[in-house]
Amino acid sequence: MFKVPDFFKRYRDNDKVNLQEDRIVINDSKDMIRVAIMRDGKLDDFFMQEKSVNRITGNIYMGCVEKIVQSIQAAFVNIGLARNGFLHISDIHGRVIDEEEVKERRDSLKRRKIGEIVKEGQLVIVQIIKDFIGTKGVRLSTNISLPGRYVVFMPGTSQKRVSRRIEDKKEKERLRAIFEDSCIPESAGFIARTAAEHKSKKIILKDIKNLLNLWNQIEKQKLKTNSAALIHEELDIAKRVVRDMLTEDITSVIVDSKERFENIKSFIKSIAPQMRYKIKHYKGVQGVFSKFGIEKELQKVFKKKIWLKCGGYIVIEKTEALVSVDVNTGRNVSGADDEETIYQTNYESTIEIARQLRLRNMGGIIIIDYIDMKSAKHRKEIFKKLKEELTKDKSKTTIYPITKLGLVQMTRQRVEESWDKAYFDDCPRCQGSGRIKSVTTITTELINQLKLFLSRNREVNPLVKANTKIIDALIKENGFEELEKKYNSEISYLKDDNFDLEQYEIASRE
Repeated sequence: MFKVPDFFKRYRDNDKVNLQEDRIVINDSKDMIRVAIMRDGKLDDFFMQEKSVNRITGNIYMGCVEKIVQSIQAAFVNIGLARNGFLHISDIHGRVIDEEEVKERRDSLKRRKIGEIVKEGQLVIVQIIKDFIGTKGVRLSTNISLPGRYVVFMPGTSQKRVSRRIEDKKEKERLRAIFEDSCIPESAGFIARTAAEHKSKKIILKDIKNLLNLWNQIEKQKLKTNSAALIHEELDIAKRVVRDMLTEDITSVIVDSKERFENIKSFIKSIAPQMRYKIKHYKGVQGVFSKFGIEKELQKVFKKKIWLKCGGYIVIEKTEALVSVDVNTGRNVSGADDEETIYQTNYESTIEIARQLRLRNMGGIIIIDYIDMKSAKHRKEIFKKLKEELTKDKSKTTIYPITKLGLVQMTRQRVEESWDKAYFDDCPRCQGSGRIKSVTTITTELINQLKLFLSRNREVNPLVKANTKIIDALIKENGFEELEKKYNSEISYLKDDNFDLEQYEIASRE
């Protein structure tokens, strides 16, 4: 009997699994793809994509400039979607105009007027850098970037850089030296990604070659296109996560769909063959997210209040303009004094806040209201910890120091809607406000409507249909009796628990 290699292993219901391992778990259902990153048995990052909704961030299009608005220094570009894309002057690269502009500094380009750089009717190659968010159209850029596994290719620039997350100076020098290889065009710009750290020159050059070939294909497609059209489509969410997050510390990638499993295995074989043994197929009857404890974790993720191990908690509120995070000591009385308790709660909340922002995919302006700390040293340490935790985030963040009031202002790059938009619909009862009217408010409103009905229909006996709680409250308050005397009428009522609290009907009794 032949020994089956590890990379052909299938997970089943009765297989014992070590939940503390770091792994990527992919659930491919009929309507949605969900991808979870588990670290130390805890959900560390989460991605999702509805199959009926195309995620178009990263796609490259041939676009046609349809309108230029000088007042906002922007152009609206037709790329073949339902709404035109928004192209700001700050997102326009010099190569859109001519070769000389490539040499211009970016700040001098900004001083020019949008109408001097692009013209209405002009064809431009653009990439979507921000998806549809609410009523806003997509945001475009002519600064094209093609991410590979180990490097990012930036056609049209000659920059050669190394990720800031790689701190070792010798490693940075080694990676920069690889970019000087004779096979790499001087006019091609590259950034070494964090995953390139300690990878061999051969592996990195192979990634570069693949990206150069991909760009050549895009260039050929561009020559064939003379109107608004898609010319390159970014990878789906599953492949994108595997490409960007499958590192040596990830023990396995568990996929519950046979087709998706084969697809990802083939993809990894082409970009990182040494990792192919980590792709594993789950064949259990129990859902893969349940098997690995992810469903339970997701139930906690989108709650408004999140409890911390120390007994404190954070409250996350989202508005149209910003996200606010409030830190509270709650039941935490473990510290030797108030200052120690506050520091401990703030420290633990910092780790959880950074995690929650990733898991919920929240972006834009974020305000964190820490518990006031008297100690300047403690404020400094909490700020340092927050910066450290945010380095785990793939989205770009900007953070400002803690104020004396304990407030932190920060921004997180938002390229797509937050996951709660896809995970939840607004409550039909409260219309997304998170609140419903009190019983007293509803009964007062109903009585006023009943008065209006009786004043207009003097000889009609009304029938009121409402939720049991509302009818019982009106009976207890003698609301019906008073109106019957005043309007010389006979009011009937019908209790119906299929009615929401705020829902009622007033009609003529037959």
